[in-house]
Amino acid sequence: YMSQNSKTILPEDGPVKTYIYSALALFATGELANLLSSDSKDLTRFFNQAWDCESSYLHHTATQGSDKLVNICLNMFGCGTNNSVLNEGILARALFIYADAKRHRKFAYSMDDAQRAALELVKAHVTDLTQIYGEVEVPQEVHEWCEHWYEHRYKPDVSMRKLADYYERKKVHLIKMAMLVHFSESTDMTLGIEDFEKALSILDDMEQGMSFALEGLGSNPILKITSLIRSTLREKSRTEKYWMHHGEMMTQFWTE
Repeated sequence: YMSQNSKTILPEDGPVKTYIYSALALFATGELANLLSSDSKDLTRFFNQAWDCESSYLHHTATQGSDKLVNICLNMFGCGTNNSVLNEGILARALFIYADAKRHRKFAYSMDDAQRAALELVKAHVTDLTQIYGEVEVPQEVHEWCEHWYEHRYKPDVSMRKLADYYERKKVHLIKMAMLVHFSESTDMTLGIEDFEKALSILDDMEQGMSFALEGLGSNPILKITSLIRSTLREKSRTEKYWMHHGEMMTQFWTE
């Protein structure tokens, strides 16, 4: 896909060079492990550099010369289990929407008239987004809001040790999320304070679930059973009670 927006240079001597000057790509998959397998370290390293928005990415091949990507824009959406996608720096750069149970249980999903009308509005807005181009502007008062938040209000939750690398990059996550919030409703190229306030609220809400998603990465031998007990109690609380008798718990989890 990226090669469709490229320019190939044929030098008089030396290898062929391909410069990709509009490096835009979107990955959407039902299983991210298809991309981030244990033998795909080079690909994972590329994803990390693309997320960091480095000005260029240079890759040398054994026989096909060099590829240079400029102004990379990469988005990934997908599903996966924690042991299949959280590796090699992806952990600090990804946002996880985590749940240990279904919110709705329906045999078949369908849309009503209002949802279909809303979908058409979304399609029209996405089409409009494909027509905009250029640098996003951040007014001085917005920059000052971000500066004050980061230097005086931002306090990472030290109890969530597995999110330490994410917290180190939360400043960048906030900027990216603010852009997502803004362009989900507008095609204007200027960000406002309200975009960052809403983005911060979204990130704060997601972090608790993200910490649950990372529990499976620990080495504690009782981690699996404690996580299972907690998820069972949470599921029970939705329908009846948020407690279990000791004997009931022993019977249900003895084989675990």
